[in-house]
Amino acid sequence: MDGHKSLGRLTGLTYLVVVGTGLFSLMYVPAALSGSGAPQSRVEQLLANPGLYNAGTAAFLIEQAAFCVLPILFYRLLHHAGRWAASVMAVLALASVPVALVGVVERVDAVNWLTNTKLSAGEAGMYGHALARMALYSWDHTLLIASLFWGLWLAPMGYLITVSRTIPRLFGYLLMLGSAGYVVDVFGQLLLPDYSRSMFSDYATVPAALGEIGTCLWLLVFGASLERAPTPDPTVSIE
Repeated sequence: MDGHKSLGRLTGLTYLVVVGTGLFSLMYVPAALSGSGAPQSRVEQLLANPGLYNAGTAAFLIEQAAFCVLPILFYRLLHHAGRWAASVMAVLALASVPVALVGVVERVDAVNWLTNTKLSAGEAGMYGHALARMALYSWDHTLLIASLFWGLWLAPMGYLITVSRTIPRLFGYLLMLGSAGYVVDVFGQLLLPDYSRSMFSDYATVPAALGEIGTCLWLLVFGASLERAPTPDPTVSIE
């Protein structure tokens, strides 16, 4: 039991690294560098704050390194509730990592096109900004595809949590709901031109965020407990 609780805390600590670096690289940095939201404004903000942009890239790399370990820890934590579901969970999570790492290359390319000293001033002005915008567009598109897998792995994880009762089932239900929200969000952006203006797009991934942060903090503070078999009622006779 103590070993399982310790494994839960280690999983929670790894999850905290993923959540913390993810919030910084995918929420704080983009918000700080968005400017007016126009493509050229993003490039100008990048030029004005290359240190913050590179810090976001470094944080995202750390997140992906931790995310290589996280599904394996969750597999060990939850496989007793269903090996097949635990295997699907781990595969879906790990499938997102190579996609996300392609995005890191695109982030590095974007800043490189703007700061490459091998380009003359004229070439940098003519081509650098355009190529940087293309790299940022590619980063956005790569992130969209990666987010599909970030959502899909939450469904089997939520199911395993509700079945195993290793963690409060509320978090499992939130994760399954959040998984559906991620999938709808991805295909909404791909298929519906006006999806980003809809109210649903602002809240589609909120259940996932609540479930992930809640699961992370619960594991970090309380660890995980193995499911206990129900205690027989002593008043009921067994013939």
